[in-house]
Amino acid sequence: RTNNQPLAAQFFMRALALCDTDPLVYNELGVLHYRDNNFAAAEEAFVRALSLVPAAQSAAWESTASNLGHALRKQCRYAEAAQ
Repeated sequence: RTNNQPLAAQFFMRALALCDTDPLVYNELGVLHYRDNNFAAAEEAFVRALSLVPAAQSAAWESTASNLGHALRKQCRYAEAAQ
């Protein structure tokens, strides 16, 4: 709620240090990168998040897939974003 990007980044990096297999942390880190206009880093975080999601739960992570599409679109990678 404070919109403090550097503080949020510190919290997410700390969360990753504690549990680097949590896809939610990678999704939130991707959102943070996206808001900082660092679309390549956002893409990397979203891809990592999706790689950690069990196949049976993939439908619940559609918002992360959408986030990845937006990060790809911002990099003018339209064909990839549409997939």
